[in-house]
Formats: sequence, structure tokens, C-alpha cells
Amino acid sequence: MLRLGLIGHPIRHSLSPFLHQAFAEACGHAVEYLLYDLKPHELPDFLNEFVHVGIGLNVTAPYKTDIINILKSIQPHVLNLRAANLLWLEGRTWHADNVDGLGFSKAIDRWGPLLEGSDVLILGAGSVVASILPELQARCPHSITIASRRGSNGLCSQSKLPSLCAPWSECQISQLNRPYDCVIQATSAGVLGERLNIPDIVFSKDTKVMDLNYGVAAKIFLDHVQSLGVSDVMDGILMLCEQAALSYARWTGVMPDLKKIYASDAFQQKAFFKLSSRLFK
Repeated sequence: MLRLGLIGHPIRHSLSPFLHQAFAEACGHAVEYLLYDLKPHELPDFLNEFVHVGIGLNVTAPYKTDIINILKSIQPHVLNLRAANLLWLEGRTWHADNVDGLGFSKAIDRWGPLLEGSDVLILGAGSVVASILPELQARCPHSITIASRRGSNGLCSQSKLPSLCAPWSECQISQLNRPYDCVIQATSAGVLGERLNIPDIVFSKDTKVMDLNYGVAAKIFLDHVQSLGVSDVMDGILMLCEQAALSYARWTGVMPDLKKIYASDAFQQKAFFKLSSRLFK
């Protein structure tokens, strides 16, 4: 039995156990994937104890940054991002990586918007934004604007991320005053049941919109966007599945076939996968 899990808070809404059980069944593995809702002071002892029973963990908010200060063996690019979401054991030593960026990249490739020469807006300025920013830059957009409710939080000035094709700028959401070709919603507003007060001018009927949340957490934002006439929308399930598959491959050495898994009865019966299922047909 391979013992895996997710650490974070709150996490009872997570689909990760369902996804990894589906991966295990498709790959012929015996896997137990559990949710560990931890308080900050519990992290060090939990990691020390899990060494004896498990092989790997995913990390979600609010501990993606905290985990960097606990572990010793960390990939260089993770140190630059200052966030990790994948842990695995080699012997009794924890190693950390971040597959949010690659998961996002794979999701964008499946979704299909061509970002070269486009104007991209990212809503939010947390650790996940630092993870996806290099992937967006590599697609050579015309511009990238990072807008948050409080304005600049130092992502531009303090980040060690390389400057690739496109520069980026930061502003407050209330300062947005023009339409964008692609909008990526990366705040926690939906998780908190809040609605972002985004100027409607940001969206045109041709804007491509992705919310990195999923389920109820993405519904408020995507419903509003669609009410403005935007038709090409995507939630965060696609990115979640891609980064989950990358995690599973790291732990087991086997990459799950997402197309085959999406076609399974278990996936088809879940409303969560409605938006992204069309991309696997």
C-alpha cells in the first residue's frame, strides 16, 4: 500500500483523494491518499512522523511557502518561486518541488488559447502566480498585468524569476481600465465566498477566461463572466488534474493517462469535470 496525502487548511473540499484513487485504479496500484488538515505548528512533527508510513505528499494553501522553511532538499527553481506543492521521500529525506507551473502549462496547451502577442491579465499575486508567470512569459504575450485587491505586493521587485519574453506590471484591480485577450483568476476570493469587483471593461466576448479555482469556488466568478457574454471559460480542474498526474508520476514512476481516465464512468458522473471533459474527446 502506497500512502500519500495532502496537507493544508482548509482542505475538506479537495478532489485530490478522488483523483489519486482514479489514477491508482487505472495504473493497477494500491494507494491510500488522505487529507491532513494541519495547524502551522503541527507541520514539522507531522513530516517527521510521515517518513515512517508514507512516500509522498502534496502541499496546498496556506503552507506552500511555509514548507520551504522546514525542508532542506529543495529544487533551485522552487527556492526562486518561494513555494512548493510536491514532496517525496528519498530514504528518510524529504525533497520538494513545485509542479503548479508545469500543470498550468499543460492545462493551457489542452485548453488551446494562443497567447503569443496577446494582452494577459492575472488576478491575484500569491505564490501560484509566481509559479505560472514563467509559463505565461514563455508563450511570448504582448503584455502581462498582475492585478490584486491591494496592489503591488513586491512580486515584481522581490521575485527572483527570470525576465523572459514579456515584462509584467502590477496594479490594483480597481485601476483596470481596458479589455484583455486572456484573464487568469488566481485569487482566493471564490474559496472565501467573495465576489471580485472587477471592472466589466476588462472582458470582451472574445476574452479567454480561466479561474484556477474549481467547483463552487470558481462558480461566482465564471457565472459573472459568462453573464457579460464571454463564452470561452475554463475552471481550475484541468490544472489540478495535470499537476496531480505529475505528482503521481513522481511518486510511482507511472504517468496516468488523463484521456483514458477522463473517459471513465467515475469521471463522467462528476459535475466537476464538465467544463474540461470536452478537451479529452
